[in-house]
Amino acid sequence: MCYECEENKRYWNEKVARSFQNAPAENYMQEGVQYDIPQREAQERAPLTLGEQLVGVKFNPSENPNVDVVKYQIASVIDLLLSSQSPAAGTLKDDMVRQAVMDLLAAQMMAVKVLTFDK
Repeated sequence: MCYECEENKRYWNEKVARSFQNAPAENYMQEGVQYDIPQREAQERAPLTLGEQLVGVKFNPSENPNVDVVKYQIASVIDLLLSSQSPAAGTLKDDMVRQAVMDLLAAQMMAVKVLTFDK
């Protein structure tokens, strides 16, 4: 990985860690885990993965950093599942991958709703 990428990753990990101080979501984060959230400027330059496109990582009108964490974590799981699809189309495994992706998208949308709900 390039030096600039490492610096961006370190910057975001520190920024996200600071943003979670005194936040309710801090109670649910795993202690010591570094959440890899790319800088917004880097997001606009780099092509998005299919998982990132599906969860809509560029759309966060609340600018809530917890939403970014959820979206990037779910996107990485989706990308992992999609990479495990078999070359032969129409297999049972492909059907399970499709269902898992749909369920992850539904869970991501509900998680974002919980994180941004005001009442």
